[in-house]
Amino acid sequence: DARKDAALRMAFKIYQKRKYRLLEKGAAEQPDVVIADLDTAEGIQAARNFLREFPHKPILGLSISPVGFSEFMTIRKPIQMETLFPALEKLLATSGSPVEEPRTVMPRMSPIVEQTSRPIPSNTVEMVNVPRPSPQTVYLDKIQYFDPQEGLLGHLELVARDKIPSSVIDESGKVLWRLLPAENLVETILSQQDATKTLSESHKLRVSEIRAFSSSAQAVRRETVGEFMWTVSHIVANGRLSKRIPLNKPIKLKQWPNLTRLSPLPEAVRLSAFFARSPASPALTLKMLNIAPESLFNYLAAADSLGIIQYQSDTTAKPATRNDGVESITAGAGREEPKKVTKRGLLGRLLAKITGL
Repeated sequence: DARKDAALRMAFKIYQKRKYRLLEKGAAEQPDVVIADLDTAEGIQAARNFLREFPHKPILGLSISPVGFSEFMTIRKPIQMETLFPALEKLLATSGSPVEEPRTVMPRMSPIVEQTSRPIPSNTVEMVNVPRPSPQTVYLDKIQYFDPQEGLLGHLELVARDKIPSSVIDESGKVLWRLLPAENLVETILSQQDATKTLSESHKLRVSEIRAFSSSAQAVRRETVGEFMWTVSHIVANGRLSKRIPLNKPIKLKQWPNLTRLSPLPEAVRLSAFFARSPASPALTLKMLNIAPESLFNYLAAADSLGIIQYQSDTTAKPATRNDGVESITAGAGREEPKKVTKRGLLGRLLAKITGL
C-alpha cells in the first residue's frame, strides 16, 4: 500500500553506498536488479516471466516464508535494511555491476515494511543502478506565502463554515458556481478545465447571495463542498505556503483525504502517506522527500481546506463529521477502543528523531 511504498522508497534514498532509481512502468531501459514480492500469485508469475525473458538479470524475492523458490535469492519479511541491501549488493556483484566503497555505516533499524496477516498486493519492483539527481536546494527565506482568510478563499471558508447559500460570480455578474453548504453541494456551469482556468484568476471573482444560473438550458456539473474547496485552495495557493501552516513546526494528518474523489495533485499519495504516518514540519518534509516546494505547499493548502491537518498545538484528532472528500482514520465515537502497541517502523523512527529539527 502507499504507506509501505513510501517507507521502502525512503529507505533507498537514505542508503548511501549505492544510489538506486526506480524504473517506472513502460521504461525503455532494463533494470540491473529486480525486487519481487513472492507472497502473491501475481508477484510470483511476474518474477518468473521476467526470468524467462531476461535469464541473466538478478531477482531478489521477498516472502514471509522464503522456501520453495529455488530460482530466486529470497529474504524473509519483515524486510530490514541490514538484510535487504547486502542481498542486493551480492546480486549486483554476481551480475558484474561495479560496487562503490561505502561512505556510511548503516545502523541497525527496525523493519522497513511491517509483516501483515494478509498478502500485500504488489507488482514486481524494478531498481536500476544509476545516479540520482542531487537534492533540491530550498531557500527557506525566499518562500512566498498567502493568507487563506483573504480574497475568494477566505469568503468561501466563511460560507462553508456558516453554511450560507451563496453564489460565485465574475466581473460581469454572471453566476459561475452555486454553493449549498447545508446540502454539501456545489453546482457549476463550467467544465473542469474551464473552472481551473477561471479560479486561477480568483481576484476577478466574488461571493454574493445565492442566485440562479442565467440559463436553465446550460449543463450543470455537481460536486461536494470538500471537493470544491480542495480545488480552490491548491489553485489559489499556486506554489505558495499558507500563513496558517507553520514552516518549522510539526504537522500531521487527522484523516486521509479521499484522493479518488478529489482533483489530482502531484505527490498527493506520497505526501498523504508521509503525514499520516508521523508528524513532520514542511521544512523537514522538503529535505526528506526531495520534492518540489510548490507540490508540497499546494497539497498542504488543499488538505487544510478540508480541516484535516493537525497542528502541534492540537491535543486530539477528532473523527470526521462530514462526507466531503475525507476518510476518517480515527476510532469511532461512543466507545473507548483498546490501545494497541505497535512496533514502530523505519520511517516512524527516523521522523521521531528529527521531527523537532
